[in-house]
Amino acid sequence: MIKVKIPEDNFSYNTLGNSSSPYLLQHAVNPVWWQEWNLQTTGYALSENKPILVSIGYSTCHWCHVMAAEAFSDIKTADYLNNHFVCIKVDREQRPDIDQFMMSFIFGQSGSGGWPLNVFLTPDLKPFFALTYAPVVSDGRSITFLDLAERIYNYFEAKGSAITPFLTEYDFPDRSADFSPVRELLSYFDRENGGFGFGQKFPPHSSLLSLLYSYPVNEDPEIKSIIIQTLDTIRLRGLNDHLQGGIFRYCVDRKWTIPHFEKMLYDQVLALWTYSLAYKVFGDHWYIKMAEKIIACLDECFELNGLYISAFNADTAHEE
Repeated sequence: MIKVKIPEDNFSYNTLGNSSSPYLLQHAVNPVWWQEWNLQTTGYALSENKPILVSIGYSTCHWCHVMAAEAFSDIKTADYLNNHFVCIKVDREQRPDIDQFMMSFIFGQSGSGGWPLNVFLTPDLKPFFALTYAPVVSDGRSITFLDLAERIYNYFEAKGSAITPFLTEYDFPDRSADFSPVRELLSYFDRENGGFGFGQKFPPHSSLLSLLYSYPVNEDPEIKSIIIQTLDTIRLRGLNDHLQGGIFRYCVDRKWTIPHFEKMLYDQVLALWTYSLAYKVFGDHWYIKMAEKIIACLDECFELNGLYISAFNADTAHEE
């Protein structure tokens, strides 16, 4: 076994100022002693038997900015994290592999996820608890990030090597002979507003593409109605940027009225694919118009020195 000498002084200050990541540089001024993910950092946690906090986000993430300005700038919270955890910041755009692993964990734990993604791990890199945003001051409905960190550390101390993840058992859909993925998907359709689910609405790119590719096989009129209602709602309401073209990240309401103004490159690409395919399938000229406006948005807003930037921030002076 090769032993690597680990200077302990490296872990008594925030080292993100040396990073090449725009997201990590945003956290370089936090009083938390953030480290980058590398063998030296994970090796130090193992050698000191200290649990790890891995906090994942990206440079245009609104709630990442909020946590950076709140909990991760709070001296009391930072002191506790510095004394009890090895704290690691990860840019999901630089390390999608780490992000995917941690996101799979939080979905297994709670059935949902997002960014910032904060995951607590054992010193040997086994995740045992995850959460997204937590406030620095309790609003009476949720506990603070400091309170959570204290409870998590006490749990780690009590359980030691016998610690187990907080995971929830889910009942998976019946995979009998008559199981239909399309029918399962349609059960979540919002027949009043289009889209799927009944809370905030994200553009359902993959679902729409799946339905668009399956429709020509049997020309099911229900599938056609669902596709058209969802595409038209996205095109006509708040998710679509009617001025600049392209689509926003999601709408905060069920009716697709109020957008979260962040724009992601991958959303533009998938929406372009979806509306182009919808035009081929249905021949509606409004769909090709939508696709053309997305291309215009990519060329006018996202293109920079021959490349496309990955996202646009929704914030101005830390306000959306």
